[in-house]
Amino acid sequence: TVVVLILGGYFADRAFASGGDPAVRYVTQAAQTMTLTSSVSGTGNITLPNSKSVSPSVSGEVTGLSVQVGDQVKKGQVLFDLVNPQLGLDVTNAQDTLNQDEAGVVKAELTVDQDQQNLDQLRDSGTATALQIDVAREQVTADQDAVATAKGQVSSAQFSLTQAKTAEAEAQVTAPMSGTVTAVNVTNGDQLSGGTSSASSAASSSASSSQAALVITDTTHVEAVVSLAETDVPNVEVGQKTTLTFDALPDLTLAGKVTEIDTSGTVSQGVVSYNATIVPGTFDPSVKGGMTVTAAIITQVASDVLVVPNSAVKSQGGTSYVQILTNGQPVDQTVEIGISNDSSTQITSGLSVGQQVVTQTISASSSTSRAAGTGSSLLGGSSSRVGGGTSGFGSGTGSFGSSAGAARTTGGG
Repeated sequence: TVVVLILGGYFADRAFASGGDPAVRYVTQAAQTMTLTSSVSGTGNITLPNSKSVSPSVSGEVTGLSVQVGDQVKKGQVLFDLVNPQLGLDVTNAQDTLNQDEAGVVKAELTVDQDQQNLDQLRDSGTATALQIDVAREQVTADQDAVATAKGQVSSAQFSLTQAKTAEAEAQVTAPMSGTVTAVNVTNGDQLSGGTSSASSAASSSASSSQAALVITDTTHVEAVVSLAETDVPNVEVGQKTTLTFDALPDLTLAGKVTEIDTSGTVSQGVVSYNATIVPGTFDPSVKGGMTVTAAIITQVASDVLVVPNSAVKSQGGTSYVQILTNGQPVDQTVEIGISNDSSTQITSGLSVGQQVVTQTISASSSTSRAAGTGSSLLGGSSSRVGGGTSGFGSGTGSFGSSAGAARTTGGG
């Protein structure tokens, strides 16, 4: 029997010659305890959810515009002014109307007082007829109705004045939030018409009536919106920890957590997917809106558990088992399994720490006799690599990852 042991990452593979057939080799690895994480992944893009458009509700000519894309602004900061003489005139007219209506209320109330005195005199005279008294009483009632109407006109005039003053104030356009100017669609001299931009100069001919004058964005708050497979969604919950990686930033990894999961899926070519929103725990200025992002959402974590490679676990008739070498021959050992990830499986019973389990059977007599990777036959003078670059257990949180080395069997008996 030839055994050559080469550490691959954190664990080691072993290769044993079969006790019955020298042309058969068995690669084994020891069961070990570690923290095992199970996760699902999704790919999507970075979004900037906190963004507000600046679209004045009043018309006027843009003046005093000095901000440009990339500038930082504070909430309430003046961005530009709108020149529109009609706005001031509307305030003046509304004030005049209010003054007239308030005078009308005073006049109506004086009329009520006069007619009430007349009614009182008729009642006290002793000579007035019942008809005269009724007519006087009806006049007082009519006067009181006129007062109520006049007061209603005052309320309406006050509302109109408030609106006119608000419109006049909105001619000074301010930032609705603090952030970065991410779009400027107008220039000085442009005419804005009630919330839409209409370029009046060649310099701003690209402005569209459907565009906001400016857009301000909080670039310090980003979210990752990723698409998850239909089969993965039941395992994902709000609050689960996530690792984010970026195509454009290969050296950057951010931790985050799931904040939202779509309740309605999207169907594309018969495949259903669901979007999940993930918020990074820290802000990195190199992360930009629209960047491609991949999220690994941790769905389960098992600490200090017994773990073997997935390749060691087999199943038949609903029963899971591994193989243990006895006198050079693999013997089935029934086990119970727990969680798993792409490379590793938790063993909850039937196996103990350090026991060697078969992960690969190598037969040199067939085209499949060579282990994964490159190299020549296991038998003879040349060496053959077992498992390739991804063979063996990795380190870290306990998932089995790639390893630089692998088990190697050499020629000889």
